[in-house]
Amino acid sequence: MVRSTLQLLHLSVLCVVSSAFIFSSGRHQLHLPSKVRLFQPQALYASSKDRSKKGVIGKNIQKSPIYNVNFRKTGTFPYASKFSISQLAQVLDYELSLEPWFTTGQVNPVYFSKDFIAIDIDGKEYDGIGEYATGMYNQYDQYTSKAQIISCEQSDTNTITVTSRISGHKHSTIGRMEKMVELKAYLQYTFFRICPKSGLIMSQVDRA
Repeated sequence: MVRSTLQLLHLSVLCVVSSAFIFSSGRHQLHLPSKVRLFQPQALYASSKDRSKKGVIGKNIQKSPIYNVNFRKTGTFPYASKFSISQLAQVLDYELSLEPWFTTGQVNPVYFSKDFIAIDIDGKEYDGIGEYATGMYNQYDQYTSKAQIISCEQSDTNTITVTSRISGHKHSTIGRMEKMVELKAYLQYTFFRICPKSGLIMSQVDRA
């Protein structure tokens, strides 16, 4: 009798949990319909064979995560077209809380269109998510730079706006000299433009 009661209780708990798909990380809690089966958000990594073909940046190759990211997974998010913009904003908020790639370059490429373009806060253009990721890793000192995500919300019909607090150090070229300069913490506004057909991020513009 006791065992039967426990089995029924366990079954009831499973039914309640399966009625919604929930991620929880600190202040972030993501609720999605049960019919939407989403993989655990995390960067997708290449095999060791793929990694051996990647390039090298400076002395930080052992600490650089971007050469482990499998950019062949670009645009492969299986439920992008089924998500509303507000749901995608929740997913990106959760992703960025785990890995704020605005300074590290450690993006999850599945959310980005293969035709993705970006313009950073200095007005530099990037063609493709791989080029953007490499650019962010090169720009920011990986030991001191941080991007604190403040909010990630739908702000227009096909736009998601991310507000982040950027601090640390950044490479700067003055004339022919390149040096590391300390950043006075500032707010950065990132505008993701979402393709209405694919549901993927097709462009990004950063502004102060």
